[in-house]
Amino acid sequence: MTTPTRRRLALAGLLALTAAAMAPAHAQGTYPQRPIRFIVPFPAGGGTDNLTRLVGTKLTEAHGWAIVVENKPGAGGNLALDQVAKAPADGLTLVMAQTDNVVLNPLLYSKLTYNPDKDLRAVALVAAGPAVLVVNADSP
Repeated sequence: MTTPTRRRLALAGLLALTAAAMAPAHAQGTYPQRPIRFIVPFPAGGGTDNLTRLVGTKLTEAHGWAIVVENKPGAGGNLALDQVAKAPADGLTLVMAQTDNVVLNPLLYSKLTYNPDKDLRAVALVAAGPAVLVVNADSP
């Protein structure tokens, strides 16, 4: 076999391997395959709801993703957090919670149906605002 023939065979083999390696990438669907759900633990029209809808709009504009915002108020945010904790672990169901929902609720409620340390994972800090601790002016 001559050297040019060997080179052609080697190149053909390399191209075949490259094509075979790339085939699985084409078989996969685009992300996400269903809408991304943001669960809001407060009623519609509040600050967290408006912020979530703004974030959803920006994600849709930037990536073309379908975003669904669902309000699930009640039980100090525990209903929404429980729903997300029990959702499939595919990253498509998120909760736009506030710090008090995640940090304080385990201290305030003795029987949660989820464990925030094990069942939830922080993804991003979306907004920060000032907070103050106040008491009655006549307090000692």
